[in-house]
Amino acid sequence: MKIVRNSDYYQSKEQYNVKCSKYNKDATITIFYRSVQMCKTDIQFTPIESGRKCSLWDENIPICPECPHLKK
Repeated sequence: MKIVRNSDYYQSKEQYNVKCSKYNKDATITIFYRSVQMCKTDIQFTPIESGRKCSLWDENIPICPECPHLKK
């Protein structure tokens, strides 16, 4: 049996910094993950994306539906 993914590899969230072109501000995009068992025979869980968040939302800036950084 070959283990494909080490359990230490999994992170529940990932962050990266971007420059918002609409508001001309620096923003941090956070991608949240959750782990699921894709089929009954899987030994380890697979991380899948469960959502994204922009740090500008905390500054009362509304969600931009056309934002290229929040699209999957």
